Amino acid sequence: MARRELIDRLEFFIPTNRVAKNGRKQGMDGLNEIVRQSRGNVHLANKRKYENERHVAKYALEAMKEAGWVADERLCFVELTFIEPDKRRDDDNVFAGAKYILDALCRPHPRGGRIIHSNGVGAFFDDDPFHVALHCKRGEPDKQNPGVRVRITRMVEDGS
Repeated sequence: MARRELIDRLEFFIPTNRVAKNGRKQGMDGLNEIVRQSRGNVHLANKRKYENERHVAKYALEAMKEAGWVADERLCFVELTFIEPDKRRDDDNVFAGAKYILDALCRPHPRGGRIIHSNGVGAFFDDDPFHVALHCKRGEPDKQNPGVRVRITRMVEDGS
């Protein structure tokens, strides 16, 4: 009997955690923000990365619990759809935010005696190319609700 492949999918939305001085919501941290923070004060930049990862982890954990999602070593197709408040920022700046999103979605694991991805929630095994195929795209701008839509898909073999 032929094997069938079923799709196993986890989807959730991460609202932005950035707000301008005037109270308007901004897009998630991108390349310009990351570079600016690291040039200013490395300790504050590390704190901001930690805050971003914890923010992503909060929404990922909630979605994982609801779906009964458990990481394994299979390849995951990760699609990140960035919803910006407007079209001002370039794609390369916006998509740099994938760094802390993927780090937050990895399972924590030791490498060389220290824990890497210590904030990871375990949505997938690792963010290396053997475990994650990443695709970033932009959605339609939304001034009221900017953020990132996350879709993680993996193939499941049916034994029948």
